[in-house]
Amino acid sequence: MLYNKSIKIRDAVLSDIEAIRELCRESKAYWGYDDDFMTKFMNQYHITAENIRNNTFKLFFDFERLVGFYAFAMNKNEAIPLSLEDFFIHPDYIGQGIGKMMWLNCIDFVKSIGKDEFILESDPNAADFYKKMGCIQVRTRESPIMKNRFVPILKYKIDRSIDTPLPLSFETQIINTFGERGIEWLKRLPESIKYASNKWQLDNLQTMSNLSFNYVASGFSKLFNVNIILKILLDNNEFSNEKLGLVYFQGRCINKLLANDDAHNILLLEKIGTGVTLKSLFPHRDNEAIEIAANIIEKFHRKTICDLQIKDSYPTITEWAKILDKFSDYHVPQKYVSLGQELADDLCAQEKY
Repeated sequence: MLYNKSIKIRDAVLSDIEAIRELCRESKAYWGYDDDFMTKFMNQYHITAENIRNNTFKLFFDFERLVGFYAFAMNKNEAIPLSLEDFFIHPDYIGQGIGKMMWLNCIDFVKSIGKDEFILESDPNAADFYKKMGCIQVRTRESPIMKNRFVPILKYKIDRSIDTPLPLSFETQIINTFGERGIEWLKRLPESIKYASNKWQLDNLQTMSNLSFNYVASGFSKLFNVNIILKILLDNNEFSNEKLGLVYFQGRCINKLLANDDAHNILLLEKIGTGVTLKSLFPHRDNEAIEIAANIIEKFHRKTICDLQIKDSYPTITEWAKILDKFSDYHVPQKYVSLGQELADDLCAQEKY
């Protein structure tokens, strides 16, 4: 999986031409075309300085390595549809989430210039990817470099009626962590938000800017007549455990659970009034922050989880800490992984349940 923080995006400049051409060649050759076809292809689709100047090229780098790019043909004539001319990924990065990341960036760009749709010509081998992203095939045309070879023409239309602006870093993190499961969840997310809005009469939903692994938004519920937090979770176990915890604490030192929808992994919480975060007290008032945190934890533990019949199903600290074993798959500095494991071992040594 890609570590999304290593991917940098920038516009192309003239000095990038050779790198773009080489990536284009390597990406096309991934499908097993012979030398004759590749020669004709590179002659037909020859990236020039004029292309760079007149079109919008977005380049994606993993540190210093060019791993993908896309290009839109920019035309001032409104009668001519917006066209995605190029979309290429280095073979070493196919299947690692970079394609979805690039696609989401494409959509963001199209929205930023006030467009609602665009067309693209796909290699027949890549058509399924674009269809999975939501494109529909509108026609085919004969390839200019091979007779009796027909390439699909596809169209993508943005549905602004359920348009949900999400930080690109959030979408990338979901894809890199959950793969195809994450992609499918992101595709369903706008409908889930619309479903929750209708069910609980939500208004003025504002997506949180610091999303991590779940969708969270603030707003107002006309049904409950309170300010709310809407949370939609991807993982079924996480949803079940969080719901159990919210039901157990019943709004004591934590947001009150107003409603939930088990079929869609949705939680509706009463929004707590704005206060001061503990993080803001560090480092100058760290003792005060620690004392506040300790007092809250003490309140949480006045009634133990043993009071509930769910004791055996609720995750223990030991089970929760097992996530650290998976960090070898990510580009996380080993010193932080080691520190996390040391802290987890200390907590597990003190665990009672």
